[in-house]
Amino acid sequence: MQKGAAQPYPGKDATAGVPANLLRNRPDVQAAERRFAAAVAGIGVAEAQLYPSITLAGSVTAADASTWSFGPALSFPVLNQGSLRARRDAAVSTAATAQLDWRAQVLTAVQDVQTAQGNLSRKRREIVALRAVQASNDRVLSLSRTSFDLGELSLLDLLDAERAADASRTSLAAAVRDAAQFWTALMVATGRGWLPAAAPS
Repeated sequence: MQKGAAQPYPGKDATAGVPANLLRNRPDVQAAERRFAAAVAGIGVAEAQLYPSITLAGSVTAADASTWSFGPALSFPVLNQGSLRARRDAAVSTAATAQLDWRAQVLTAVQDVQTAQGNLSRKRREIVALRAVQASNDRVLSLSRTSFDLGELSLLDLLDAERAADASRTSLAAAVRDAAQFWTALMVATGRGWLPAAAPS
């Protein structure tokens, strides 16, 4: 979907089933997934603060490089266990909220894909019907011109046949344009529109 490129036209598999992994290419789904992952990681951080921690500390005297000190330090959060547990519970709640948001984004993505697929499928059926109408009107126009040349048809009748043929061509062109728009919407809905290397099939 490059700027200035030719009008896209849906490939034969444009309305086929969409793999779930394609939906992960959507920026909104990616953002929700990362927020969920960060929230889950926050649970681990809050849980770790409930347990004893060991830190290693050391120093070297600037005046005498041979003088140094090194040793471990053990800390155990006894007095603030209540607040630490509250933080852990808050982290769990945040992760649960992030998971619900992620699920909502995925459902929105699925609905977008289904809507785009439905629109494209209906428009493709319409194009098939309009092509049949155009072919029929073109045949009528051809016969009308022959009849007009033989003096068997009036000019007004010939003009009516030409208008009908022109109208069918215009309707078909509009339907093809709409199909291209629906195909583009489907590519964006599946996340392909956000991949630099993606190209229409």
